[in-house]
Amino acid sequence: MCFQKHAKGLLSRCTKVAGASAGSLVGSLYVLAPERMEEGLHNLYKLADELNALTFGALTTGFSLNERLCSIIHEYIPVTIIHAQKKLHVSLTNQSTRENVLISSFETREYLLNCLMASCFIPLYSSGITANAPEIDGVAYIDGGFSENLHVFSDMPTISVSPFSGSARIAPNDHSPLGSKLFGEWRMRLGNQYLKVNMQNIVRGAQALFPPSREVLTGYYDMGFRDAMKFLLDEGLLERGEGSDGLANSLGDMSVAVVFLRKIVSLLQCLVAGIRRIFTFRRKAANIGELPFTVSRSERADFSAPVPTENTTWDDGWQNASSFHEETVSSKIEEYRRKKADEMRKKEHPAVSGEPDFFNDMQPTIKAEKTILFKNDAKQSPAANQSRNLFAFNEDSVTVPQSATAELGELNFDSHENHPGHAEAWDTEIDLDEVQSALEDQKRRDREEKHKQRREEHEKRLKEKRSAAFAS
Repeated sequence: MCFQKHAKGLLSRCTKVAGASAGSLVGSLYVLAPERMEEGLHNLYKLADELNALTFGALTTGFSLNERLCSIIHEYIPVTIIHAQKKLHVSLTNQSTRENVLISSFETREYLLNCLMASCFIPLYSSGITANAPEIDGVAYIDGGFSENLHVFSDMPTISVSPFSGSARIAPNDHSPLGSKLFGEWRMRLGNQYLKVNMQNIVRGAQALFPPSREVLTGYYDMGFRDAMKFLLDEGLLERGEGSDGLANSLGDMSVAVVFLRKIVSLLQCLVAGIRRIFTFRRKAANIGELPFTVSRSERADFSAPVPTENTTWDDGWQNASSFHEETVSSKIEEYRRKKADEMRKKEHPAVSGEPDFFNDMQPTIKAEKTILFKNDAKQSPAANQSRNLFAFNEDSVTVPQSATAELGELNFDSHENHPGHAEAWDTEIDLDEVQSALEDQKRRDREEKHKQRREEHEKRLKEKRSAAFAS
């Protein structure tokens, strides 16, 4: 549309127009109905709004982008297509061989429509997964951008136009001086077109399949208009419009916008510089990173110097004094950490009470043997008055245990002086073997009684457990 306003002479000398995908639609509209270019632009805006209203865009089930485009183009292609013969070149890609085919001869209007639909057909996107590619003369063709997106005529100068920054003559300028110096300028080849590898082109490629809002599309249209105007100015092909009003208005709008943007940028730079100066001044005033020449006030910690000992050296005093507070604090910290660790250990590994051992008290208790000794009335020999041997056996020092009286009965220890023959009779009547057997019988009866009690208690607990198990 920029060429229609500011390069009519250039368009009058144009003899061939080539395009692939959406470029073929624009080329056919320019060749067959140039007066309806602006109307076609608004219809494309409406189609983008329709796609944005769908849940998954063109991939929504039941929606066919190919059929929708066919209905729109059908309104703009006239019945007579004689002007398209040998002037309009539609780029196609053979689906089986992936070779490019350029068609410029159209037998009928339907043949031209079929070529345009094939040039815009993207597998799995335009008409769903199960749709087949359009066939021309019995051969299936798909989008021409897969093989040759920008056709260059060898017999005449060609002005290439592309919405992606790259090798086209009219294209967005995504050049970044800083990025090119650091990383270089990466390019990729798609068909016969070289594209720059940058984030802007990636976003444009995604928006080509899933159209953005109308505001973004309007911004792309304005960008293309400015790029075309720049090309005309650089090549000296710019022409005056009617009364130069159109050119003056467009250039005036561009100049005003540029001046306004420059003013905003300069104001932002001044604001940033002022803020930076304020922070720099405050840093200088605070003397950051510098040591003062004098200290206005110093506080000294009060502590009592330790009393020097014989083993202390000349530097022990000030070292211990300076580290006294640190050692106290560190000891408290270590004690606190130790308590916390013990609490965490108890929480992680709680003491598990095992099952009660019912047979623990059934272990026999081994008691020492009891020996009963009796006092002998034999007169002490004169040697007793001599030096006493601590390791010698002395019957006088042996006393009868009190526990023996309960088992053997009461013993009468009367004075042997009143009953001289009583001790001898007692010694002859007592049978030590019978006493020992009586003691063993008593112990056996005690053990059997204890075993019986434990067995009854154990059986009682087993019955309780079984009843509880049946109840559950």
